[in-house]
Amino acid sequence: MIKKLLFLLVIAFTLSFTGSDGTLRPLRSLEVTKGDSTEGGLREPQASNVFICNNGKTEVYHLTKECSAMKRCTSGIKPLKLEEAKEEGLRLCGYED
Repeated sequence: MIKKLLFLLVIAFTLSFTGSDGTLRPLRSLEVTKGDSTEGGLREPQASNVFICNNGKTEVYHLTKECSAMKRCTSGIKPLKLEEAKEEGLRLCGYED
């Protein structure tokens, strides 16, 4: 009885990860469209504003003010449009990618 139940569970589990064409489906698929992906292939959130440390020498932008790297900023936090940050050559903070 237990062997039959275990066998059925294995079959059900396998079928839940199998597409209609018989191939395995990925556990998690991300929609990546041209122009909004990072080097790692993950989609960047479409934020109207990002944040930078206003120290005049920052190289990165942050998606939230609460990023752990922003805690070290002593020069104040400046909101900036995502497009402007990219035009200035800033890249996404490594803690958020």
